[in-house]
Amino acid sequence: MEVIIDQKHLLKAFSVIKKSSAFCKMEGEEEIPMLIEAKDNTLSFTVSNVAFWSKTNLDKKSYEGDDDLSDQFTIKNEGKIYIDGSNFVNLISTYPEQSILTISIKKENEGQHLMVETIKIGKQGRTKKSGFISMKKPAFFEEEPLDEKRKKITVETKILCEAVNAVESITSSEEMLKYLWGVKVEIFGKEDIAACASNKMKICWYDENFTSRDGSKKPLSVCPIKSGLVSVTKSLDKNEETEVEIGEKYTVFKQLHQHHAVPNAIQSGSDKMPDWRSLTEKMDTECRTMIKVPKDDLINCVKSSNLATGGRFGIRINFDTNKKEMGFSLNSVGDDTVIKSYHNETEPLEDNQISGDPIDDSLVITIDDLKDILNKFPSEMVTFKIKDTKSAIQITDEKQHFRFITSLVRSAVCQMAS
Repeated sequence: MEVIIDQKHLLKAFSVIKKSSAFCKMEGEEEIPMLIEAKDNTLSFTVSNVAFWSKTNLDKKSYEGDDDLSDQFTIKNEGKIYIDGSNFVNLISTYPEQSILTISIKKENEGQHLMVETIKIGKQGRTKKSGFISMKKPAFFEEEPLDEKRKKITVETKILCEAVNAVESITSSEEMLKYLWGVKVEIFGKEDIAACASNKMKICWYDENFTSRDGSKKPLSVCPIKSGLVSVTKSLDKNEETEVEIGEKYTVFKQLHQHHAVPNAIQSGSDKMPDWRSLTEKMDTECRTMIKVPKDDLINCVKSSNLATGGRFGIRINFDTNKKEMGFSLNSVGDDTVIKSYHNETEPLEDNQISGDPIDDSLVITIDDLKDILNKFPSEMVTFKIKDTKSAIQITDEKQHFRFITSLVRSAVCQMAS
């Protein structure tokens, strides 16, 4: 193998592959295996571990707008080699800016070495020459994901990423569980994508077309594991369409110069994703009281609760049912100070800010639940849909594209904290 290429586009390719969950050292390993292959006028870099797979390609189409550098890109001889990717990526960044490099395989004795040498030096620096010892192909390394049958659909990348990013924080961030929990993605069409995440204690879903879509329309559904899917959304080019290939073991995301494969989460028994549409419709029907709170007021209440209680408990919404017109106030559990009061005598209520039946109790929501949703909440008003103070609560945005369902803190916890 012999390839002439510039440092700038090498680093651009590496910036994509470094975001991949496959570009990490497995426990007990000191290297990140990488396959470098020159074939069919394309230079590719592939990383793979027991769970994830990513591939980045460089060819003449990678040089749009860089005609001068495009002339430099040449594959003189095809070939492939396995090396330690972490050392290779780090070393390329140390070469002088705007350098033109030659990457070649040299055979020495019974082994192979990958040689990198500057043939044109950039603005600063001196000629450099580096070598890498080849490694054997690891047993778990896959040059391509091994799923024979895949369903394919093309989607708008920006919409896919928005749906996933809206819900992924709800799944567990614990090191073990983040490799088990998935984010369910439902693809109804190129620009019609919904996503749902759950960790058994709470559910979050995002669907811009939930209220307007024809109920008979069936989606292509898949549930890739969280850690891999999130890394893919960070790597994909938002201005380019993505082809999604859904297989039995993997979901593959393909763009012109990057491919990623993420394992599908196991969906069986108690780990199966709940039927969030049916649950939402049931909760909408049973809703007795609805209140709307400005997002900024909830954020301020979270901050005050952290100061007052160290964020150990939650936020209480007190209902003023003895007044002529029903109102409510916010305060932290374990602190009697009212953070914000909503009533005609203290703070004017906006139209329909509170409606439905009076509730003769306080409503308590955990700080962690509010933190999960407020950072990415898509509207300025937060709507709480309540059946009673002992059941689960539903939190939505103004357009009802975003839904969050969680259990309320039980009264025993409230009494202990007070």
